[in-house]
Amino acid sequence: MKQDAEAPLRRRPARAALILGALGAGAALFAVGGWVFRVPIVDLTLRSVLASRGIEGDYDLSRVDLGGLGLSQLRIGPENAPDMAITQAEITFAWGWLGPRLEGVRLVQPRLRAALSPDGKLSVGQLDRLSGPPSGRRPSIPHIRLDIEDGTALIDSPYGALSVAYQAEGVLGRDFSALADLAPLSRPGEAFALDQARATLRLRSADDDALAFTLSAAAERVVWNGAGVGEAVLAASGRTALDFSAFEAQAAAQACKSKRGRRRNGPRTRRFRRVGAPV
Repeated sequence: MKQDAEAPLRRRPARAALILGALGAGAALFAVGGWVFRVPIVDLTLRSVLASRGIEGDYDLSRVDLGGLGLSQLRIGPENAPDMAITQAEITFAWGWLGPRLEGVRLVQPRLRAALSPDGKLSVGQLDRLSGPPSGRRPSIPHIRLDIEDGTALIDSPYGALSVAYQAEGVLGRDFSALADLAPLSRPGEAFALDQARATLRLRSADDDALAFTLSAAAERVVWNGAGVGEAVLAASGRTALDFSAFEAQAAAQACKSKRGRRRNGPRTRRFRRVGAPV
């Protein structure tokens, strides 16, 4: 009788081991299935995100693994006139206790199309929809590695098409550097005109959790909406923390009033400086 009473007790560990084994096998099969079908799962997720924001897009998903994913022939916007086209994009992740976090982005030959209206508003087409509604929280720049190779921005403006070449490399807040350059150009016109206009923007970080910029621009003559200036020069610089908790900026501009390319007054200089923290 005693042996009969102890039999169920002896079977309980065996049943528990069997149940745990079955659960472990099920989890393993689920993980294997998720790994096998990772590409279509990620592809479906990405396309759902684009569709939810009303964004046209297409791409080839070339790689999905624990280290990140790779995309090629990425397009955002209409097929015949995309707002962004990227030959190759690589996104890398780093893993921690809370799961993956974005570690780096590499873009090869990104082609951006933007539009500048006569009232000064800049639009990047369907890319505007990626920002989403305001969250009420202060934005921040992530500490990630950002590499951009052979980038070009084509800006449709009242002056016509403006082409800006840009590139970047390094970790934001640590050793980042970027350069955007508008090559010298001239565009005749009555309401809008440029004569030997050029501009350069540089961004950099130096292991200080901040991002600094310098902007230099000049033109022999600039006409915007019929108002013109000659011998225009602009120099600006600034620095902001990556979380925008503090910033500083300064600028100086000089120009001569002109009409139809002829000087009317001597050069005038304006200076600006601002230091503080956003509200």
